[in-house]
Amino acid sequence: CKLTSECVKILTQFIPVHPRVHSLHLNRNDIGPEGALYIARLLSEPNRSGLRNLSLSTNPLGDQGVSYLSDSIVLSCRKRNRPLPDPLTLFLNNCRVGGGGTQGLTRAVAFEHCRLRNLDVGGMKIEAIDHLFPALANPKSSLRHLACPNTTINEDQARSFGIAMAKNTTLEALDISHCRLDDLATTAFLGRNPTSPISHLRSLTMTGAVFGNVSLPLFVRHLTTTTAIDNLEHLDISDCSLRAESIGTLAPYFSTSTALQVLVLSDNEIGDAGARRLCTALRASFKHNNKQGSPFWSLVL
Repeated sequence: CKLTSECVKILTQFIPVHPRVHSLHLNRNDIGPEGALYIARLLSEPNRSGLRNLSLSTNPLGDQGVSYLSDSIVLSCRKRNRPLPDPLTLFLNNCRVGGGGTQGLTRAVAFEHCRLRNLDVGGMKIEAIDHLFPALANPKSSLRHLACPNTTINEDQARSFGIAMAKNTTLEALDISHCRLDDLATTAFLGRNPTSPISHLRSLTMTGAVFGNVSLPLFVRHLTTTTAIDNLEHLDISDCSLRAESIGTLAPYFSTSTALQVLVLSDNEIGDAGARRLCTALRASFKHNNKQGSPFWSLVL
C-alpha cells in the first residue's frame, strides 16, 4: 500500500481504541525507523492493545527500527504486567537487520517472562545471526519458534549455531531454510557431540541444506535419539540433494518415529527407488503407531 511512517502514527492511535485488533500486517511498505518507534511505544504498554501478531516484513526498518521494537519489549517486561500479556509473534523478514538489531532482540528474549515467543528474522545481514546465538544458549530464553530463512550461514557460524542449539531446551520450532548450508556447514551445525542440537524440536525446516556422505548419517543419528523420535512432528528437508540411497540412510528414523506427522521431501531426486524405500520404512512406522493410535499424517513429495 506504499504506507509510510506517518500512516503508522495514525494506526497506532487507532489500535488502543479497538482492543480486538490482535494482528497487524504491514508488509512490503516504506516504513522506516520512525514508524517502528510509533509501534514500539504501543508495544511497551501491552495492556493498551491486544496485539499478538505483528508483521513488518520487507520494510526498511534497519537496526535502529528493530532496536526501538526490542527496547519496547524489554520495557514491557520490566513493568512486570500482571496478568502476563499475551505472547507476541514478530515478523521482521527482509528488514535490513544487522548486528545491532539482533543484539537488541537477544536482550529482549533473555527476560524470563518476555512476551516475544515467535520470531522471524529471515534475510539478515551475514554478521547479524552471530548475535542470536547467546539468546538460544540462554536457559531463560522466551523463544519458542525461530525462523531465519534466506540468511547466509557459513561453516563457522553453523558450528556456533549448533553449539547454542545443543544448550537450548525451550525452542520448539526452527526454520533455517535456504541458508546456503553446504555439506560442511550442515555437518558443523549438527556437530559430533553427544548432546543433539535438534532432538528437542517439534518442527524443523532445513529446505535447501546439502546432506552429503558425512552430514546425512550424522543427521540420522540425531533423529534416532529417543527424544527426537518422541518429539519431532514436522520435518521439512525439501530440496536437500537427497537421492534414493539417501532415503535408505534415513529409513531407520522413518520406521521408528512415533511423533512425525508432516514429512516434506519435495524437490529431491529420490525417484521410484527412493519412493519404494520410503514406503517400506513408513509401513513399519504405521504398523507400530497404529497400535498406539497413529497421528494424522501429511506427506509431500
